[in-house]
Amino acid sequence: MKFSSFIDIKNKKIIKELKILEEVLSKNFDIKSFLESESPYIYLKCTKQDVPFDGVRLYKIGSNWAYRVQNESDKEPYGKAYPLDIEKMFEDLIPDMSEEEAGESIAEALVDEFNKFFSKSCQIEKEIGIGLFDKKDITNQNLIVGSNSGDFSNSIYK
Repeated sequence: MKFSSFIDIKNKKIIKELKILEEVLSKNFDIKSFLESESPYIYLKCTKQDVPFDGVRLYKIGSNWAYRVQNESDKEPYGKAYPLDIEKMFEDLIPDMSEEEAGESIAEALVDEFNKFFSKSCQIEKEIGIGLFDKKDITNQNLIVGSNSGDFSNSIYK
């Protein structure tokens, strides 16, 4: 078997899994699929307005699922990759319920995961943004702005 055949088989499995995830998540999110790209992924549009990114890329890296933020559906993601251990979720739930019930629970957990991520990102953006300042502070010009520069006049030697 050629190595390219191995890659093709692996990509087909990833594409099949991405189609399942797309079907599950499309009930709650606006999704675009990029299954024909070299590294297949699906893009979930963010449900919040006040975040610095438009959505997240859901993809498989090695044997693990992950997601990363990106500005547009067809641009490269940036920042930290957040892991999603879907197989472990499934293994943890299977002993207690049927496969179908476990699948539904995982679907709900994934929706919750992304909703929490979008909400938390929105909250953090508000905390680090100008939204923290009181309007009265801005109008009264009582803002104190920190800076990384220091007074280096005492450190100059003659």
